[in-house]
Amino acid sequence: MKQKVSLLITNISELLVTGDTHAPKVGQHLQALDRIADAALAIDGERIIAAGPIDEIHSSYESADVFDAEARVVSPGLIDCHTHLVHAGSRHEEYEGK
Repeated sequence: MKQKVSLLITNISELLVTGDTHAPKVGQHLQALDRIADAALAIDGERIIAAGPIDEIHSSYESADVFDAEARVVSPGLIDCHTHLVHAGSRHEEYEGK
């Protein structure tokens, strides 16, 4: 019997990048990412329950709500943590003006 979940994301046919923590690292930087071709996600509420090959996800999970990713890349939990240096120096004078 399949587990019911609130959402299935299917047809992630290019790749599913999961950021496997067991990937080889150089220093503190991630050298490789875990990629799963022909993938799907099972989501229940706000939690990702499973990520893997589409056949495995379809055999274990079902949902009335299915989103077709149309062969796009899905990267769950991606946090873009870069920044841009817009202004060099202190901006303390601006706070008084506010």
